[in-house]
Amino acid sequence: MLDTELTQVPGELLHWQDAAHLFMQLYDMLDEEIFHDGRASRWSAEPEFRNTVAEVEEHLLHYGYVAQVSPGATVNTVDQYLLLATVRGIDGALWHANPFANAYESGRLTEIAIRYARTGAFNDPQCVDGLLLPRCAMPGRPLGSGRKEDFFSVHRVSAEVARHVCHSRLPASHEPFSPGAELLVACAPFMDSFEEMGLSVDLEHGPASYGFAPRYSDALVERIRTVVRKMDDAGAHIGMIPEGSLSREILEAWRKVAKDTATPSSSLRWILVGSGPCHPSYPPPNRAVLIDRISGEVVMTQDKMARFTITRSQAREWEVPWDPAIGRVVEGIRVGSVLEMRDSIVGRLIIAICEDLAQRMSWSREAAAFGVSHILVPIFSKPIIEFHWEQQSAVQLVTDLGAWVVVANSLTIARETAHGEGGTCAIFGPGDPDREEWHRCIPEFGTSDEVDALGRTSSGSLPSIRSGLLPASWCDVGG
Repeated sequence: MLDTELTQVPGELLHWQDAAHLFMQLYDMLDEEIFHDGRASRWSAEPEFRNTVAEVEEHLLHYGYVAQVSPGATVNTVDQYLLLATVRGIDGALWHANPFANAYESGRLTEIAIRYARTGAFNDPQCVDGLLLPRCAMPGRPLGSGRKEDFFSVHRVSAEVARHVCHSRLPASHEPFSPGAELLVACAPFMDSFEEMGLSVDLEHGPASYGFAPRYSDALVERIRTVVRKMDDAGAHIGMIPEGSLSREILEAWRKVAKDTATPSSSLRWILVGSGPCHPSYPPPNRAVLIDRISGEVVMTQDKMARFTITRSQAREWEVPWDPAIGRVVEGIRVGSVLEMRDSIVGRLIIAICEDLAQRMSWSREAAAFGVSHILVPIFSKPIIEFHWEQQSAVQLVTDLGAWVVVANSLTIARETAHGEGGTCAIFGPGDPDREEWHRCIPEFGTSDEVDALGRTSSGSLPSIRSGLLPASWCDVGG
């Protein structure tokens, strides 16, 4: 071990008794340049450096504090070599508190693990601004980037980025899954006509706009019952319904059916019950809602952040219920400005509604900073075809984030245009668990011919995803 301590000079008082807070303080003092020019990688390969990292990690796990940091120590300017070794050692210890890691115990960091389980963060933002989150995914590309944020098993989220996100951890009652588990996803088209979706154009209030107003009916409630029963019978863990299929009345029907038909033997726990105008404001948001299948409680919501525009040629091709000569028709919604995000044992989950997947600039920075691992995407579009816009957008997210992307579509445009080529759902995820190769993306396409039937792959099975996981090898920790 290096026979030295972090330099004690006037500066910020260190939280030497709390590994999460200390990590954040020291991480913020690391110079970006040592990652850009490769010094961080070169140092990390040196035996002396690795020994220091291991000793910091071991001491922290056994005693709960870092030997190089004395009580009352302050740091302003420090040796970057020792600073990086110390931060890497703390990072290695924090890996043992990560619920997505395959660690056996968290040593003296159990309190930090409990804090995450309770609040959704390793840190207390009242002590150090921003968030420190356990990593649950890695970019789906070869590792070895020169970026500081890719070097550790945690995500240090700045307060400035965090303020654009509504982030929390789901209660344990909504978390029936296991780290790294295979989860079957059941997507039902649910809608197959413009009339049923209530698609219409408004020419009286400013520029031409369109909106959804799904029609509630007893027949639709019976369809909900049928879909939920089929999801249960198929052994699905997560269910999905597409965009444009939800209203306030339909949402309450989903919640009631979920609760009334719940059984202990069902593996189905979450259902994204579609999106639509399920809020009384004007104009309404296009809001997606995820519910708990057992209790019917709302797990999370997300308002669409990017309006879609139906062009003249699309109106003609899709045979929408208005005159294509009107020209461009913009979605008449109140756009969302906050990215909703939930941590669970599945991973770090967000919802991106159709055009949000294509216009990722409004949320991609936050998704990367937080380390999103799963993205649910309800859409209203033509049948899903290999290599088209859904796959192009999803593959980029798999590469950049290592996230799983689930896309669910209705049968509406396929039926209205008598154009049946393509599927109703698709899943994209990282295909190389070792992160050794480029462009290893797992695509699975599912097809359904009826509104209440589940999308199945060519082999007849439901497509699947995997819950969040952080092997030690991805971050060179856990040794």
